Amino acid sequence: MTITIRNPAGMFYPEATAVATNGAVLGIALFWESRQSGRRGVGNLHFFSENDQVNDIALHLDFSPAELRDEIVFMPKIFLHDAGAVLPGYCSVQGGLLGNLDKKQTVIIDGDGSKFPLYEASEGPNAPLWRVQMDWNNPLEDTFFDHFRIIINKDHADYPMVQRIDDPAPGQDAMQVALKEILASTLFGMMTKLKESTDDWISINENRSHPKSIGQLAWIFMHQQEWNTVSPSDLLQDIRKTVEGNVVP
Repeated sequence: MTITIRNPAGMFYPEATAVATNGAVLGIALFWESRQSGRRGVGNLHFFSENDQVNDIALHLDFSPAELRDEIVFMPKIFLHDAGAVLPGYCSVQGGLLGNLDKKQTVIIDGDGSKFPLYEASEGPNAPLWRVQMDWNNPLEDTFFDHFRIIINKDHADYPMVQRIDDPAPGQDAMQVALKEILASTLFGMMTKLKESTDDWISINENRSHPKSIGQLAWIFMHQQEWNTVSPSDLLQDIRKTVEGNVVP
């Protein structure tokens, strides 16, 4: 998460928009909570005063594998680090919370996403319904789960059309048709991108990719699911069959 405050001086006395006295030091922190994991915390603090610039402050958190489950909620907050001058009507308690810097964002890390790098996040109503990240450098070594992901925007007006069904009725599919089309199109894009490098593509077809890599997964799809990579139309049709059959690893 990246934070920018365009007019930090306006948060200090005597400005009408002040939340702290002159001479105070404010802090930015990324609060997080995972109720299903029974854990919460605060990380990546940043401090500033009335004369400092707050431009593109990067807030990040690192978690160990299997440390959290289900959902994580993130919220950047501003707090009082040093009260400075004490004035009536202003917070003077160190650590006192002064407000939120953005609306909370929720990331789902379990469910279907535990089998496939499919994530849901709050990205705002004006952002696209979904986006895909394919940021590998070497598909023969880079792992699929670290370098390929689909992110669904929960704030989009059409989100209900792609929302996963948590408790499907007997015979009902947990993935809606629109979500399956997103999966199919992104896998088609992955295979198309892999074919752009002749050397990598030859190595992938010869099964010379490292375990769990993007190249190995592509080889599995081609040989176990029998994807036809010669014809783009046949490839897309084969991918759809795989997705509709819910056999995506």
